Amino acid sequence: MGQVLIGDDPFNGRHLGTAVIEAPYVGLRMAGSPAGDVIFYDYRQLRYPD
Repeated sequence: MGQVLIGDDPFNGRHLGTAVIEAPYVGLRMAGSPAGDVIFYDYRQLRYPD
């Protein structure tokens, strides 16, 4: 939780943000977005930035 990750999938697109874990889901919160605005991804579609 709180690690910077990249989420990439054909439906949500590619986003960079901090990890938010709300079991059983993993989401990303992007900088500059409202506090409750989270995009959820399958954990297999998340990776660390290069």
